[in-house]
Amino acid sequence: MSGVSKQEFENLAGAGILSWMRIDDVNAGANSSQSKEVEKEAMKLLINETMGSGFTMEYDTFGKPWPINRSGFISLSHSANWVAFCFHPNQPMGIDVETTRLQLEKVATRILHQSELSILELSQDKQRTLQLFWGGKEALYKAYGKKNLEFSSQLVLSEIEDESDSFKGEIILPDAKWECELSLIMPDEMSYLIYTNKMNIIPT
Repeated sequence: MSGVSKQEFENLAGAGILSWMRIDDVNAGANSSQSKEVEKEAMKLLINETMGSGFTMEYDTFGKPWPINRSGFISLSHSANWVAFCFHPNQPMGIDVETTRLQLEKVATRILHQSELSILELSQDKQRTLQLFWGGKEALYKAYGKKNLEFSSQLVLSEIEDESDSFKGEIILPDAKWECELSLIMPDEMSYLIYTNKMNIIPT
């Protein structure tokens, strides 16, 4: 499919791949009542194009997807316009794609750590910074995959800068700390695709 964009990445845990495509590349004439079916079809086509038609997956009790008959970690996301997928053979993965959400400012004090609020206060582009906080926390949440995490205290981001497409994140658990590097891709000027690039899990 010509509408699929792919990007490979490599870290100490091995080589991973992510891909994304516009939902309306599947059926530009779909109406709102068909949108869920078109979204499912777009995700299926995206995964087939990225991993091959024999790739299958299942969902665990937390709703996290896992590949069947092969080892590895996957994550899925969708927005109003895009579907996104990532796979890594050895490292937990999280991906999130979002269309610009102006309402994020209203929930900032509920989802952000005090250190993150300080970063936001100093930012010259507050909407972009809010998008990185929200998408980054969603990507970390999906990488962990077991739910029941508090966004403001257990998913903490740092080193977010106005001109940078990479930043840091931590998943803070009672028995471990996950140190992550996250990366940003913008499929279009109104969309933010964020994924967990590097991961280091440290028992505490």
